[in-house]
Amino acid sequence: MKLNSNNFLHITGVLLCTTILTSMFVGVVYAEDSKKVKTKSKTEKQKDNQISESKKGVNIKNLNVAPSKMASLEAGNLYYDTKTKVLTATNKVDVRYNDKQLQAEKIVYDRDAKEITAETGVVFKSAEGTSFKASEIVTNDTFTHGVLKDVDGKLDDDSIFHAERVRILGPRKYNLSNAYYSPCKLCEGKYLWKVKSDKIVYDEEDGRVYYRDATIDFLDIPVGYTPYISHPTPFAQSKSGFLTPSFGSSSEYGNFLEVPYYYQPQSNLDFTFRPKFTTIDGPLVQTEMRHLLYDGYYELKVSGVYPEEQDEFGTPIAGHGRKFRGHIEGFGNYDLGDDWKAAFDAKRTTDDTYLRRYGLGFSDILTSEIRAERFKDKDRNYFVAKALSFQGLRQSDDPDKSPYVLPLIETGKTYLLGGKYNQMINLDLNTMVLKRSEGSESNRVIGNLGWNANHTSMGGHMFNLDLLSRFDYYNVDEVPQPNGQIYQGSFVRAIPEASLSWEYPLMNQFEDYNLIVSPVVMAVVSPNGNNDSRIPNEDSQNIELYEYNLFQDNHISGFDIVESGTRFNYGLRSVINGASFGDIGILFGQNYRLQEDPEVLSAQTGMSDKFSDYVGRFSIYNNEHFFTNYRFRLDKDNLKFKRNEAGFALNYSPVYIDTGYTFLDSLATNGDRQEVYTNATFNVTNQWSVLSRARRNLDNDQDSGWVMIGGGLSYTQDCITGTFEVNRNFTRDRDVEPTTEFLFKINLANIGS
Repeated sequence: MKLNSNNFLHITGVLLCTTILTSMFVGVVYAEDSKKVKTKSKTEKQKDNQISESKKGVNIKNLNVAPSKMASLEAGNLYYDTKTKVLTATNKVDVRYNDKQLQAEKIVYDRDAKEITAETGVVFKSAEGTSFKASEIVTNDTFTHGVLKDVDGKLDDDSIFHAERVRILGPRKYNLSNAYYSPCKLCEGKYLWKVKSDKIVYDEEDGRVYYRDATIDFLDIPVGYTPYISHPTPFAQSKSGFLTPSFGSSSEYGNFLEVPYYYQPQSNLDFTFRPKFTTIDGPLVQTEMRHLLYDGYYELKVSGVYPEEQDEFGTPIAGHGRKFRGHIEGFGNYDLGDDWKAAFDAKRTTDDTYLRRYGLGFSDILTSEIRAERFKDKDRNYFVAKALSFQGLRQSDDPDKSPYVLPLIETGKTYLLGGKYNQMINLDLNTMVLKRSEGSESNRVIGNLGWNANHTSMGGHMFNLDLLSRFDYYNVDEVPQPNGQIYQGSFVRAIPEASLSWEYPLMNQFEDYNLIVSPVVMAVVSPNGNNDSRIPNEDSQNIELYEYNLFQDNHISGFDIVESGTRFNYGLRSVINGASFGDIGILFGQNYRLQEDPEVLSAQTGMSDKFSDYVGRFSIYNNEHFFTNYRFRLDKDNLKFKRNEAGFALNYSPVYIDTGYTFLDSLATNGDRQEVYTNATFNVTNQWSVLSRARRNLDNDQDSGWVMIGGGLSYTQDCITGTFEVNRNFTRDRDVEPTTEFLFKINLANIGS
């Protein structure tokens, strides 16, 4: 039944009125046992001043006690004393108010005092789902104030707490006395670790648990103390506050202490401040900013330190005082509407070794880019405009010769003609303005007009025909020439090209797998000598035959250098699908050209002669336990390896291995280079693991030896992870010297590292 009331506890008034009206006609049923029902007269009933319902119980739901607040009471037995105005409910009592719930075997409500007392099987559930099991609870009628005794609690992520007393401080706030918290599972009567404190505040509104004068116990043995600590609740939203500090020692800048602070002024904007106090270089300040917008996102990072000025070997220079070192980086993406997007990705630093010295990055070159782009899939057209700048961090890099590009524009459109041969026309345009403080400069406009058709015959032969007309306009300055002169001026280059490819996939089905073998042949025809010494090579630095570009009409990336002359690409592709050990991919092939081009295609490219080197690949994938990928380039004359790369990963309990090997011949690297690396984990038990990692140069006379080596132990359980590692880095770069690092890290679930 439903009645309006101003207070949840007016339930008793409803019961009283209902009973009085009923008693005027049929008397009152008074029953402590539904099997023994005694009917009383009207006079006896009025003298009794007691009303009750049978064991069928009273079920009052959705009682409107206040605006937007709903209440309900369910019980097996109800007893109301009209003289004392005390309502007693027994037998599986369930009271709900404003998303909170109280369950017990017996609940007593004092109407005048507006107080509820519950005993035996007490379970109180908060609006956020936290469960409090207690021996007794005394609370007001809205569950906003009260006390629970001898409490066992469980949060939404199954972490637990125990307290002698829990005081309800408000709608969503609780004070725990003489309590402990643990996310661990109980094992042999103990928790692996727990946080103990006599002063714990559990704030559901803030989404955090706060401790003062807390100790951390491992297997009931105190191992740590902190005057203050807090951690989020399972349902917490991100909030401002201190994060887990860290400390250690570095041979670069001495002992350090880092105390991060997280600040969130708005739900879509936050900052992380990471001051690191060092004994040699002073404070290193790091700040991160993240901002989520309606139509995009961006992130910024800034750091800086003010150490004593040092020479290139890291030795302080007497009398030079201190010098600022730092960096800035950021990236972001924005949706501009109507298929337009904008993005930026930028990074700059004050000097070459700053990022490596302070462990903020290990790149040899920093690229900054801002771009706007538009892609439309319906008519296959695109437009991309970029601005680029570069900062080289190698000792040989000259900042004055680093280029910047403003702008680089690429646009294109595809016209689908359809028909029997699936014809299409492609229009592409590329323009670039490249400047330097010193050195050659280049301005170019490149236009492509292409026609493509493809056809698959009834017998399964696949043909693809491309016709291309390319026109280049260059305006260049300070370009060195073979005769020692410097060229400045403009010129036009025209490059016609035609390519035809044939592929014939052959498939055979076996009981457990499918085998596909595809011979491939491609013929490309274009004039010889399309390259001009007046064009500076800015974007075609990588010239080499690989297995992944074997069946492309141009094996040279970029636009400045082109592959000219008539040539043929041929080889074999094979795929085995559905094998018990995974899918297998195989590729092997070669390139042949009618005329050599030694000025562009040197020996290190693998295409210096008419017949190129052999390239190939073998890979196994789609296997849950292991993966391998092997790439190679073989000398066409003696089958000697020119490039040899192998990667292998094994994940078969209790062993995980990720290892690789790389060999580059002397033509590509000014001396043979062989390097091997491995990362391995051996799970000794379900909790303990042995870690190892290493990288080593094998055949480089100048830098032979270890690059990095390390290892350690790891412990993992449901509520704790711990790692002890020793790592040695042998890299030396000016003021960055080889270092040895000892790392000990423990992460307590929900607490931090």
